[in-house]
Amino acid sequence: MESKFRFLKKANHIYLIIILVLSLAAFMNGSHFIAILSVIVLGITNISSSIFIKKRETQINEVIEDFNMSLDTVYKNTLLNMPLPMMIVSNKGTILWANSSCSIINENKKILSRNINTIFNDIDTTKLLKSDKDYYKDVEINGSFYDLYMSKIKHNVNKDENVNLFYLVNSEKRHEIEKKYKEERYVVIILEVDNLEEVLRDIEEERRPILLAKIERKIIAYGQKMHGITRKYTSNRYIIIVEQKYIEEEIENKFNILDEIKEINAGERLLVTISMGVGLNGKSPLDSQDSAISAIELALGRGGDQVVVKNKDKFLFFGGKSKEVEKRTKVKSRVIGHAIKDIVNYSDNVLILGHINPDIDCIGSAIGLNSVITAMGKQCNIILDSLNASIEDIVTKYIEEEDKNHVFITGEDAIDYISDNTLFIVVDTNNKKYVANKELLKGNSNMIVIDHHRKSLDSIEDASLSYIEPYASATSELVTEIIPYIKEGHKLSYMEAESLLAGITIDTKNFTFKTGVKTFEAAAYLKSLGADTVEIKKLFSCDLERMIKRCDIIRSAKVNNGIAIARCPKEVEDKLLAAQAADELLNITGIEASFVLVKVGNSVTISGRSLGQINVQLILEAIGGGGHLTMAGATINDRTLDETQLMLEESINKYLREGEEK
Repeated sequence: MESKFRFLKKANHIYLIIILVLSLAAFMNGSHFIAILSVIVLGITNISSSIFIKKRETQINEVIEDFNMSLDTVYKNTLLNMPLPMMIVSNKGTILWANSSCSIINENKKILSRNINTIFNDIDTTKLLKSDKDYYKDVEINGSFYDLYMSKIKHNVNKDENVNLFYLVNSEKRHEIEKKYKEERYVVIILEVDNLEEVLRDIEEERRPILLAKIERKIIAYGQKMHGITRKYTSNRYIIIVEQKYIEEEIENKFNILDEIKEINAGERLLVTISMGVGLNGKSPLDSQDSAISAIELALGRGGDQVVVKNKDKFLFFGGKSKEVEKRTKVKSRVIGHAIKDIVNYSDNVLILGHINPDIDCIGSAIGLNSVITAMGKQCNIILDSLNASIEDIVTKYIEEEDKNHVFITGEDAIDYISDNTLFIVVDTNNKKYVANKELLKGNSNMIVIDHHRKSLDSIEDASLSYIEPYASATSELVTEIIPYIKEGHKLSYMEAESLLAGITIDTKNFTFKTGVKTFEAAAYLKSLGADTVEIKKLFSCDLERMIKRCDIIRSAKVNNGIAIARCPKEVEDKLLAAQAADELLNITGIEASFVLVKVGNSVTISGRSLGQINVQLILEAIGGGGHLTMAGATINDRTLDETQLMLEESINKYLREGEEK
């Protein structure tokens, strides 16, 4: 306040100096009386001026203090009666102060001294108080929605402790508008009848028009139920456009249309099945259509009879529990074969890669491709870093009898073989995570993928050609089919034919699982080339010690709901032995599916097998694995056997619950 009156004090000093100078001049000129009188006046003036300034300063201070008190009262009344709910919360979540509007959000109940987790039900309040985030959108409180704003302030008593000031702004109207906008957004569905040709072939010709009419009526009724537009644009494919709110209902009901379509009487052997791709939350109808196309391709690549919902970068899966139906044709094999021939001809050399921990099907299909590509005059090599128990015998035999050109090379050596025009062929996997030496593929799009596993979310997308057929029994079967079209008249050696037949034999479990007409056709063709089934059986034989270990694993099995779970002893770190034990468990009456766990290093590997009633692929896919309906696997890193078994049991229970709900 003194600064406000400094100018008065400065002016007084100037006057005093002037009077003092004049008084001194008068005194020196002999006017002593005038000089003394001037000094007296000067003193009186100085004292009265100081008294006046002090008094005035006191009066102004009183006015300001009165104003501040009035302002503080207004401020407090404003906070207390503000229409926006406000509260001060301690770092432990206790409500220290709240204005009157807070009673509205809590149904007029007292909230002081309560914890905020009793008010904010859909937010982790512990994380909220520790977070640096200062804004939360659409927080639900007692059925209403608010935007929450936060700021940290110093505590009046404990200066080292912060308290939190919460502001709540009602966002009900905006939330309703956004909800309505979201519900009314257009969603594109692409629906395909998976096995239309096969079903029509299975019934009498005069019944075919009736069946087609029933299928079309069911699909159109499905679109009408959702108040959507349905259009057929190929013989077995439809596009449906609906509002998003209906898709949310379908997700809740797990797309019952998958089961309803099977109720159509199509014949004695086959049921009508459909696949659907749903594009959700697209920026535009075109974006939703692109998502739907991507989703339907994934659904078909996983074997059909399922719905895949693509929500931006996330996928949801429904169905997919039925057996795949063989639906490949020689036309497709010929087209793929010719396409591979063209790509190989335009490449300098070829490198064939398999999956991590390769099996006989992986090696057999690689050997078959190497044979035909080498016959075309192109240098071809198979990348194999090390041998495991399942492939050691067949690779050793092939090297001794056939490998004159040193076909097998390591991933390290492969670097010297790579040029700008090298072609990579990936066999027996479409998942980029499982490709052995996958670092070699970085930056290369000159690639072909040949596989019989269901398409995964992490599938290789930038390949020049993908031949993924989940209906096939083995990749060796696919390779056997296309070899005559890659190079007409090419004849495999008996050892090459034996390798391919071994691959088919191991993946079908001696022609038991996933075996179709084309499987036997491929086997007959390989047999005609000299493949010896006795020699193949020797590849799968084991010594007495391994047989005893396998029996010990089987003895440890626990069976519940027809599902057996067994664990390998700690001293056993053999994935092949675990897979063989899982196969063997299915020979026991009452067991529909089996899972065997083995600890190898820091990871646990699970081998799953099924007779077909239980989809082991869906069970293991939920914990990061994959495969087929009857044969699947998973590798869980940095978990104990107990932890992994608990994860597996939870996935099995979830699968069984979903089956009961249907």
